[in-house]
Amino acid sequence: MNQRLVQFRKLLEQNQLLAGLVRSTDAYLNEYVSAEKSRRAYVTGFTGSAGDALVSADRAILFVDGRYEIQAAQEAIDFEVRVIPLGSSIESAWQKELRSWGEGRVGLETDRMSVTLFDQLKGIDWIELPDFGPSVGGDSEGERWSIPESIFGESTLQKLKRAESFFQDNPIDAFLIGPLDEIAWLSNQRAFEFPYQAVFSARALAYPDRLDWVSKPMFFRQGTRIGLDPDLTPESVRRELEQAGARVVFLKSPFQAMKSVKNPAELNHIRSAIARADRVVDETQRWISEQMEHGAALSENDVDQHVRERYKKSGATGLSFKPICAAAKNAAQVHYGVPSQNEKLNAGDLFLLDTGAYYEGGYATDLTRTFLLGGRSQLATELQKKIFTTVLKAAIAGMTARFPIGTTGAQLDALVRDPIWREGYTYPHGTGHGIGVNVHEAPPRISPASSFPMEENQVFSIEPGVYIEGFGGVRIENLCTVIRDSERSGFLKVIPLSFCPLDDRLIDTGLLTSSEMTFLTHYQSKFPVLL
Repeated sequence: MNQRLVQFRKLLEQNQLLAGLVRSTDAYLNEYVSAEKSRRAYVTGFTGSAGDALVSADRAILFVDGRYEIQAAQEAIDFEVRVIPLGSSIESAWQKELRSWGEGRVGLETDRMSVTLFDQLKGIDWIELPDFGPSVGGDSEGERWSIPESIFGESTLQKLKRAESFFQDNPIDAFLIGPLDEIAWLSNQRAFEFPYQAVFSARALAYPDRLDWVSKPMFFRQGTRIGLDPDLTPESVRRELEQAGARVVFLKSPFQAMKSVKNPAELNHIRSAIARADRVVDETQRWISEQMEHGAALSENDVDQHVRERYKKSGATGLSFKPICAAAKNAAQVHYGVPSQNEKLNAGDLFLLDTGAYYEGGYATDLTRTFLLGGRSQLATELQKKIFTTVLKAAIAGMTARFPIGTTGAQLDALVRDPIWREGYTYPHGTGHGIGVNVHEAPPRISPASSFPMEENQVFSIEPGVYIEGFGGVRIENLCTVIRDSERSGFLKVIPLSFCPLDDRLIDTGLLTSSEMTFLTHYQSKFPVLL
C-alpha cells in the first residue's frame, strides 16, 4: 500500500472528513507542475499533467483523460483509474462521484480550483484541506528577462490600449490578471520559474494605462471594483480580494483572445523558432538512423538525452514540455512518461518523438514525428504503412483545411478525424491546441467540445494519431496558422508552419489522392529550402 495514501487517509480521519480532493494543478492553476511540487503526484504516484484524485477511508479514485489511461494504471497502483471520454471533463466526473457518496464534510483546496469550479460545488459541506505534501511555489530557476521589441511587436501600453473599450464598458477600477502566461505576454517578460513554462510567479492588476504588480497582503480602498475572470482565477484569490476591501466583478478576460492572435513580429519569431526545432528533430532522426546502421545499441533514454543536447546547441533557452521518446509498443501511451534506459531501439520498430522548446522570444514550439527505426534501407510492414498513411491523410486534411469565418474548433476537429474514422480508428485526445507563451494555450482549441471560432493569425497544432496497445502509436503533429483565403470571400484557410520531413518509408502513396500527393510533394520539398 502507498504509504502516502495511508498518511492522507489519516489526515482525513483526524479532521473528520468524508473525503479529500487532490487536484493536479497548483496555486496558479498551472497545467504543468513538477512531480516534486505536485500534491496529486505525491498522494497517487501518477506523474501525468492532468488528473484529479478523490479519496475516502475506503475508496481512492484517480480521474484522467484518455492520454494517460496506460500510464495511470502503471503508476497509481492503489487507485481505481477512471478514464474520462473525450468531450467530457474530469471535473464533472469527480463532482458526480462525490455527490453520490452521501452527506459528509469534504476537504478542498480553494487555491487549486477556479472560482467557476468552486461555485459548481454548492451544497457540499467543505473545509479547507489541511496542508500536506509538497510546498507551493515555482522552482526559481533563472532570472526574469524582457524580450526585445522586434519579437513582441507591441508594448504593454499598446496592448492595454487595445482593451480600452473593455475598461470603458465595464464598471471596474482595475482587472486582476491571473494566468501566468497572460501576465508574461502582457508584460513582455519571461522566466523559467516553473517547469516547461516561460513564466514567473506573480499577480498583476491591469489598468487602462498601466500594469501593476500585486503584493501581499493585498489592501484596497473599501469598495474598489476589481474585475477578474472566474474561469482563470483561484477561489482563494477571490476571497483574498474581498477580505482586502475590494468588490469583485466577474468578467471574461479580454487578454485571452488578444494573445491568441499573433501580430507580425510574433509570427516572424514563431516561424524562426519552429524552423530551428524542425532542424533539431530532423537531425535527431538522422543521428538515430546512422547510429543504428553502425550497430550502436540505443535506448529511449539515449534519444532523450541527445534531443535535449541538440536543442541546447540550437540556441534553445529551455524546453516547452518533457520530451516524449517512445519506442515500439510504448508509443501506444499518448503521453508516454519516463524514457527508459532499458528500452532498447530495434530496427523495424516505430519510434514516436514529441518535443518542443523555447528560444530567445519565449514562445513555445511543439512537434511530433513518428518514424521507422533502422537504416534507410529498412522496410516498413504493410500495417505500419497503412496506419502511418491514414494518420498522414488526417494531418493533410487539417493542414489544407478551408472553412467559412466563424468555423469552430469542434468543426475543424471533425474534419481532421474523418480519414481516421473511415478506417475504423479514432484517438482519445483533441486534434490540436493553441500555442503561445505556454505550449497549451486557449483559445483556440481543436476538440469535439470546442465552441471557440478559429481566427486569422492564431497558432495551433494539428496532431491526429492512432494508438494500438501492443503495436504502438503513430502521431503526426505540425504547428499551423490561419490566413485569409484569397480565393474565397468570407473563408479562412490553414497553412503549416512546421516542415520537418516525414518518413517516406512509412508512406503508402497508393492510399493518397492526387491532391494529397501534390500537397505532400510540396511539403517535403520545403524543409531544405527553409534551411
